[in-house]
Amino acid sequence: MSYNISYRGPYYVYALMSDTNEYLYIGRTRDIHQRIAQHKGTKHWFPEVKEVWCQEIFTEEYLDVNEHERTLIEYFKPKYNKTAHKQPKLETPPIYECEFVYVQECVA
Repeated sequence: MSYNISYRGPYYVYALMSDTNEYLYIGRTRDIHQRIAQHKGTKHWFPEVKEVWCQEIFTEEYLDVNEHERTLIEYFKPKYNKTAHKQPKLETPPIYECEFVYVQECVA
C-alpha cells in the first residue's frame, strides 16, 4: 500500500549550539518549539545548549530536507549526533538553500 502525503508547511533544520559556538546537535522537524522542548526533557546533554538556530525550508519533498540535514551533520560533525562520527568529514561546506537564523536562547 502506498500513501501520497503532501505537507505544505515549512520544515526546519536546526542546530543546537554551545556557549562556545560548538555544534552540539543538528536535526529536522516540522515543529521547532515542540522538538526543542522534547530535547530539553530527554537529553542529558541539553544543559550545554545555549542557543538554537534554524533554517526554514518550504518544500513538499521530505527527502530533500533529510538529505540537507545529513549533509550538515557530515560537515559540522555535531558532538551529540550519533551518525556524525561514522563518516569522514566533508571537505567542502554544504550549499545552503537558506541561512541559519537565530530562534532562541536556551538557559539551562
